[in-house]
Amino acid sequence: MYVDTFWISLWLIDLVVFLVTVYLLRYEKAWIRCLLLAAVSASAEVVLYLLMPYYWLYRILLLCVVNPLIVTGLLYPLKKEWFLKGYLLITGLLLVIGGLQTLFLYWIPFRRGIGAWNVLLAAVGGIVFLLLWRRRKQIQHECQVILRIQEKEITLLAFHDTGNQLRDPFTGKAVSILEKSLLGEMQILPERVRYIPYHTVGNAHGLLPVLTIDEMTICQEGRTIQIKQPVIGLSEKELFLKQNIHMILHSELL
Repeated sequence: MYVDTFWISLWLIDLVVFLVTVYLLRYEKAWIRCLLLAAVSASAEVVLYLLMPYYWLYRILLLCVVNPLIVTGLLYPLKKEWFLKGYLLITGLLLVIGGLQTLFLYWIPFRRGIGAWNVLLAAVGGIVFLLLWRRRKQIQHECQVILRIQEKEITLLAFHDTGNQLRDPFTGKAVSILEKSLLGEMQILPERVRYIPYHTVGNAHGLLPVLTIDEMTICQEGRTIQIKQPVIGLSEKELFLKQNIHMILHSELL
């Protein structure tokens, strides 16, 4: 057994497992820890493998000592219930990938197979990393918005769109877009609704109904921004299909 090859294989397995775990748990902030903790975990596994006289003792120490410590470092400071989910997910993924590795190396001779296996793990890790990076970029543009209309409040999730440059030509104010269905049964006086021209990247153009509401509060990453009498455009269609985002903020609001 070559210790360096063994360590690299363990590091790649742990890295893939940790990346998949934080992706499934939607904890994108921990992706940098995945790189470091995978190295720590792989080093601990190699040391235990070399020092433990019995394989069953090696496995028990991994499951009862190493894995819980790694999960704690990976998911800190999430609530306690997340640690159980993380532990079960990591342990299950390790068992699955370990089984796949055994099958892979059973059909391909070890000397050639271990290199191909490591390349495969690196490719999978790269794909999951790109997925995490893409979702993290999207989350950076998401924020919670509270709309106050006629002494009623609506709380929803909005997307800060840097491409939204729409302005009210009469007041000069920035215009954000809201799904009209979010207003529900709220009675909006017809005289409060007016129409402004708009166009999209695809050259579609027309008239957009807009409404000046009492107040809008934007909450993102510890910041709170209050806007008095913002102009809100009303969309008849869903803004983001299959997502819980119902509003598009103007580029200048954040």
